[in-house]
Amino acid sequence: MLVTIAQVSSAGGINSMKDSGKKDKPGGSLFLADRLRRRAQQEIAKGDLKAAVRLLGRAKKIQPDVAHFAQLYAATLAELNLSARRSEGCGRKAQASKAKKKLSVVSCGFGPPAQMTCESVDAMRSCGAVYSCCLDAIAARGVFKLSIPLVRCRFQSLSRNIRRAFVRHDNVGLLIYGNPLFLNPHVEGILRDISSLAEVQVLPGISSFDALVNMFGMMNLSGKGVYLADCESVVKDPQFEPEQDTFFFSPWRINDKENRRYRAGFFKAIADKYPGRFPVFLAKYSLNPAKCEIIRGCVACLPSLLKYCDRAHTLVVFSERGQLSLSNSPPWLRLEVRNKCVCD
Repeated sequence: MLVTIAQVSSAGGINSMKDSGKKDKPGGSLFLADRLRRRAQQEIAKGDLKAAVRLLGRAKKIQPDVAHFAQLYAATLAELNLSARRSEGCGRKAQASKAKKKLSVVSCGFGPPAQMTCESVDAMRSCGAVYSCCLDAIAARGVFKLSIPLVRCRFQSLSRNIRRAFVRHDNVGLLIYGNPLFLNPHVEGILRDISSLAEVQVLPGISSFDALVNMFGMMNLSGKGVYLADCESVVKDPQFEPEQDTFFFSPWRINDKENRRYRAGFFKAIADKYPGRFPVFLAKYSLNPAKCEIIRGCVACLPSLLKYCDRAHTLVVFSERGQLSLSNSPPWLRLEVRNKCVCD
């Protein structure tokens, strides 16, 4: 039968140790051992069984012949082992619970459902709820028609809503615009938050970069390849390589109020690397032909060109080799360019 700590403790301390045959002298070994016992019982009361076991081990070593110390040490050690097994069991249950839950992250491309893969649609259908903060009413209707349990919400409440959904569902979805893990710091924060609660699965989809490449018919690259730049950082530290084909993502950030003090430095840096009349493009892809466009300007009139920029545009500056490919575009490529260059 397992003797509990409470049963052993009720036997008392020095006053109950008459069988020891030793007198209680202040500063003596029995006195010191009993003081360790009292400290151990204080640790037990606080729930620190490890500290109690260490103290009782010292007491038992000082007075190995006193049965009370040995019994209390054994009972405390047994309780500590039992507590460890319980914690291990709870940890396994929590891990199993987490393994059962899954967050599926899917890109809706440029306009669902046309650019969602079959795998993505199946994953969304298996979810108890699918949250999105980036779909307009028309796109949302297309998702509803696929029997996907879509819930539209604001970005500020996205993470909170997903966490609440896991109380009711094992599978929850997150539907976002563009490439989930490419220049999406806000999505990274959500995934970091949810990863402690559920497994995170990011499904591959149709890349938004594919559309940009296809718009310009980039069959060949420049000698130094392609440079992908995030305007959030490059506007503050502008560095350019004219021999590369350069895609500046989120150029609307150059117009952002917070980056106003960096604009002049950005325009000067690009003017130092390229001739003033060197062509630059604002490109926006959409499934709606009326919203799909390529706007042409030049380095000298770049500040005025960016007035046409919205959050879906990409600023493209080709190398001289890339410009040559554009001027000799294949016949199947329908490249309609609006010229907004004020220098002409």
